Amino acid sequence: DSLPISRRTILAVLMLPGLIAFSAGYATGSWARSTAFDPSPMVNFKVLQTRVEVDLHEGANAGPRELETMVWVEVDSSFMGATLTGEPPTLTSPWGESHEAWSEELFKGTSALLYNPYNTSEETSADFEALMLSRAIEDIYGRSIPPEELRDRYFVVEHDQVVGLTSARDTESQGIPLLEDYPALEAPAKGPETPVYMLLVLVPWLLLTALFLRSFRATHSNRYIRGVYWGGLAIPMLGLLSQVVLAAFGLFSLEAGRAFLEILVRMLGSNPVSWLLTWVIAIAIVLVCYWLALRQFERAEIPTSPINCSLVNWGMEE
Repeated sequence: DSLPISRRTILAVLMLPGLIAFSAGYATGSWARSTAFDPSPMVNFKVLQTRVEVDLHEGANAGPRELETMVWVEVDSSFMGATLTGEPPTLTSPWGESHEAWSEELFKGTSALLYNPYNTSEETSADFEALMLSRAIEDIYGRSIPPEELRDRYFVVEHDQVVGLTSARDTESQGIPLLEDYPALEAPAKGPETPVYMLLVLVPWLLLTALFLRSFRATHSNRYIRGVYWGGLAIPMLGLLSQVVLAAFGLFSLEAGRAFLEILVRMLGSNPVSWLLTWVIAIAIVLVCYWLALRQFERAEIPTSPINCSLVNWGMEE
């Protein structure tokens, strides 16, 4: 405070390096993803073949091993569906075949569900699978490819069931070379990711900083200030660890949580107005949080001697 430098300037010097480091890391990752030489398709079809033991004779200890085939239409998680009703939709076809969409709970026992609007959890006909694949391609890439063309090009069919893929490059579950066969397909934009992730990172960071700066009062002891410091560090850490613990016990789905966020981002980018509003609101919220941190820093009664907030005593005054 004895220097001719305002606290507004000092806070900017303290905060900007972290902001620049975060922005540089995010920009590097975004550039690497956008310039990937072999981007992952946003629509795929998987065939997984596993051998299971089936008891064909009553009373036998072990039956012969038979081949079990699982097939599913896979789409980018941002194009999955989300519902809070607890009931996934039923997928239907013009000829009357219908199946319930595959779904997964966000939290165990809740009605928040992530579902795939193009894939079923039951055995379906080859025509139905081709129809779902065609719908997914049209909805995501905006190009209509007849289901019959997809079935003839990719599916190995026996008894009206998909039992494999015709692609020579396929080995069990690698999928179909969709982008190689249809190079004109262009992936749509995912939505305003940057402002959403900016909110998720910068807002907690600035609010926790404001909380820590608020602890600097002449009436607060060093022990109290250290408690606020470590409590502020523990809040985000516990938030991250709780996800891992809940997922380990099957109470929370990390994949569904990520998909819910990506679906929200895609919805915010559904039109230019919502895209622009997302940017404006995100910047406004970050600026408000920065203003709160600045106000607390301007009011902080910082002691002349440093306070040891680390776990190790480096000779500073307790």
